[in-house]
Amino acid sequence: MRLNLFLKSKSNQFLHLLTSCFLFLTTFILILFIHLSLSHAAQVTLAWDPSPTQDVIGYKIYYGASSHNYTVNVDVGKVTMYTISTLESGKTYYLAATAYDIDRIESDFTNELAYTVPSECTYSISPTSQSFNASGGSGTVNVTTPSGCSWTATSNASWLVITSNSSVTGNGVVNYSVSANTNASSRTGTLTIAGKTFTVTQSGVSQYTLTITKAGTGSGTVTNNLTGTTFSAGTVVTLTATPNTNSTFTGWSGGYTGTSSTCTITMNANISVTATFTLKTYTITASAGANGSVSPSGSVKVNYGASQTFTITPNTNYSINDVKVDGASVGKVSSYTFTNVTANHTIEASFTLISSSQSYTITASVQGSGSIMPSGEVIVRNGGRKNFTIRHKRGYKITDVKVDGVSVGKTRSYRFRNVTSNHTITATFGN
Repeated sequence: MRLNLFLKSKSNQFLHLLTSCFLFLTTFILILFIHLSLSHAAQVTLAWDPSPTQDVIGYKIYYGASSHNYTVNVDVGKVTMYTISTLESGKTYYLAATAYDIDRIESDFTNELAYTVPSECTYSISPTSQSFNASGGSGTVNVTTPSGCSWTATSNASWLVITSNSSVTGNGVVNYSVSANTNASSRTGTLTIAGKTFTVTQSGVSQYTLTITKAGTGSGTVTNNLTGTTFSAGTVVTLTATPNTNSTFTGWSGGYTGTSSTCTITMNANISVTATFTLKTYTITASAGANGSVSPSGSVKVNYGASQTFTITPNTNYSINDVKVDGASVGKVSSYTFTNVTANHTIEASFTLISSSQSYTITASVQGSGSIMPSGEVIVRNGGRKNFTIRHKRGYKITDVKVDGVSVGKTRSYRFRNVTSNHTITATFGN
């Protein structure tokens, strides 16, 4: 929309300064970009031709809700476009402009522009959904919108038919009908009304729900010869329970009871069935002879595929004579681990008296630039003790000390006490 705005100066003295400016300001180009938000605010962009004279250094925009009563003014500077973003949807505003020079002297107002911000078309429907039984029926949907706002109604399903008011302006009521559902399964259709979605759900003929759950410490699967969870009345469904390798099936409960891996159910009501699986467990029998112990001992329960470690400890002045697993010797070990247990097992330990004259070897070694004293194979009598001293060379340091393969830290000395078996000690050095 193009509007001619003729400007007048406030004094003859100012007139000759702005004459050329006003000649170039006689045209306003009003471009409206309306952005409506939830608060019903709109924005309007105004654009105009620039003045070629240097006397005009800026422009002011005036506007208000009544003619020639401008409650708001904005100094927009020397620009040729400005956006007012606080206008309210549906209201009328009156706008004018002035130009000013370096002394802030303004011209008279341009001729006034009246602009009505368009009303926003919003739509709401009630209700938004409806359920029907298999026999079908009819219903209505109310549409609320400002006057002058047009809308249409369409259906996406052949069994859901709009019977009246498929195209309306302003408020209205849509009438629709739902055909009978002759199938066993339920169905859903929608009407698109004024851009909104109205959902219709319709049940099928005599359907019942089968719910299958699993319980117990084990795991497994339950399958049925007919897929799905909803069935027509009289449908016969066969369930099969299959335990995983680590489990056993122990029975059905709820709508069917029994221990057979299969069960047959006739669907004449909603039925819930639970299949119980139990995790397989095995027994490791641990025993020890006189003068020592095995821990844990007795009948130890172990889950399928799990591991279990046993520790063998001789009494004072005794040593491990032998350890047998499932009747076969595994040597004079102080611990034994069963891994991936899938059967019953036994473990038994025997012990022997240590001779007072018996001796043991402590093997001392180094890795890197340093020393351990004493070194090599050091003989220690039964129940005796032995000290070792660790030293590093210049420019190096102790990085670790291990006794029987286990780190004891960056220590400079270590003492073995009450020696009743062979040992190792290794010192490591680094930069």
